[in-house]
Amino acid sequence: MTLHIGEAAPWFVAETSSNPTFAVHSVAGRFVLLGFIPDAAEREKALGLFAARRAKFDDVNLCAFMIVRDPESIEQARDALPGLRFMRDRSGDITLAPAPYWIFVPGRNPHGGNATTHGSANEYDQHVPLIFLGAPFAPGRVSDAATPADLAPTLAATVGLPYDGIEGRALAAAVRK
Repeated sequence: MTLHIGEAAPWFVAETSSNPTFAVHSVAGRFVLLGFIPDAAEREKALGLFAARRAKFDDVNLCAFMIVRDPESIEQARDALPGLRFMRDRSGDITLAPAPYWIFVPGRNPHGGNATTHGSANEYDQHVPLIFLGAPFAPGRVSDAATPADLAPTLAATVGLPYDGIEGRALAAAVRK
């Protein structure tokens, strides 16, 4: 199941450090912070950031769930009520998916981060046109299915370079004969 930011999560039960059958839907109507902590070193850093804002997490308006995976974090995690719970992710099957036309961008730039992505799972992001211009290319439009991996073999074909063993194929219809 894919959830996008702002969508309602389904009802489910998950283990927290204080409740082996915590009903996650019981926080409905509140703002929820999910913190995904990969290891013990990051746990301390995340808890430090959380501590600076601790008073806001009152379980009335706002609550936080820190999802921990590594054995040390799972063993040491202790809920701090109200407001902070640790969920033990023993399977690693949590995936975040941004809403269509949104991306997760790393960095601290307040105007949109410091990077971009190399595509998404959305249909609109999986069809990228390849446009060739110049003497080596045949005029017109090629309707054959193509991927970005076909770019290098097609360019190699225009200058007679071998392209065996690389990903993609030359788009023969695009190359002038």
